[in-house]
Amino acid sequence: MSDAWKGVSRARKCPICQHEDWCGYWTPEDYGGELICCQRDKEKCNMIGSDGQEYVFIGSAKGSGSSIYEERTQYELLRKKKTGMNYSHISKPQKRELKPVDQIVPKNNENCSSIYTYMQNLLILDPAHKAYLHSQGWTDELIEKHHIVSFPEEDSLRVKYHNRYRTRNITRARLADLILQKFGSNSLEGIPGAYLKGEQWTFAGPSGLVFPMYDLDGNTFRLRIRKDFSDIDATVITSGQDRFYYAEGKKYFISMKGVYFVTPGGEKEFLPQKGKYRTLASYYQDSQAATRGILANIYKKGCAAANQCSFYGLPFAKTSSLWYITEGEPKGLFASNALSTPVVTLPGVNSYSLILDDGVLSQMKELGMKMVVVAFDADKLHNERVLSCEKSLADGLKAAGIPVVIANWKEENGKGIDDLLASGGAPQYCIY
Repeated sequence: MSDAWKGVSRARKCPICQHEDWCGYWTPEDYGGELICCQRDKEKCNMIGSDGQEYVFIGSAKGSGSSIYEERTQYELLRKKKTGMNYSHISKPQKRELKPVDQIVPKNNENCSSIYTYMQNLLILDPAHKAYLHSQGWTDELIEKHHIVSFPEEDSLRVKYHNRYRTRNITRARLADLILQKFGSNSLEGIPGAYLKGEQWTFAGPSGLVFPMYDLDGNTFRLRIRKDFSDIDATVITSGQDRFYYAEGKKYFISMKGVYFVTPGGEKEFLPQKGKYRTLASYYQDSQAATRGILANIYKKGCAAANQCSFYGLPFAKTSSLWYITEGEPKGLFASNALSTPVVTLPGVNSYSLILDDGVLSQMKELGMKMVVVAFDADKLHNERVLSCEKSLADGLKAAGIPVVIANWKEENGKGIDDLLASGGAPQYCIY
């Protein structure tokens, strides 16, 4: 480490593990930017920090198991880096303030809700996705109640490999065209996910299952996509229940858990992936423009979708003063229905600070919330990061005068609370 090394503190905790000691940050002389060194991280993957920013894992410090991260703003420059490299030899352009150009601000939640609800009505749920939901304990009634649908693959892939698709969903361009016909020629500007491709409006984002994100007023203000990993630029073959393609002499299978191949020993080896969920957005920083000091979006007229909480089962607030907090929109939808109680979801455990906002807590209290159950995944028993975030969230809620209960269960009964409830189980509760 260089002389610029600084340790984390109470004022500036490590955004990866949330601790106030041991970890640190520094600016290597020939790197031109700040790096985060987490000494406790075992996940070694991209994640959302406690400050709401996305941090990109770029490797391990030489000679140690420490994880090195940087904010996503440098992702294009860093994604080609390899783990285990000598960070004293990293070089990239000097960091500087970037001048924003043509940044599109998202429309208000009511306008977004009108567009997204109409989108859900135009799209269908593919049979394979429906079967997956059934395997997770979802009923047809619950699926229909929240208009769970499928988001189609990119149009370019559908044209290039038209024989591989069996979806009855309309194309993304057609989806955009129908929205414009109903809401007007400027209706898609400011809608996260929409952008202009040439002169044609269309949508960015991965293919997969679409889950609505509700605000405190019940608006579908964003859409969250559970990736199905079908966005593969290759000839995909469907045989029975299997979908696969060939590349580099290997047979790769596509599943809802990711893309994998089978080793000679019969083990499934999954390819690296950057999470299973994405909020529908049409923003990605233009790295070419960044070298010229410009902050620009590669998607014309596209806009970002900041990390935010989702609120499910709010009608139950009239009869229940006990609210749950968990991670992930499908868990919130499923749990609120199974438990008949309001459930707040975070986009990631590291983003717990989103819920500690005074404005958010005040609105929750106005809706009748008097006590909170924190129900993070059961892997917290061996995942220090999850356990640390649970403690930080519980401490923050108690400091705000809100009684806290922790929900626990054995991981063998389900990783998430939705898995537990789907199997007929129930959590054990302890007062924090």
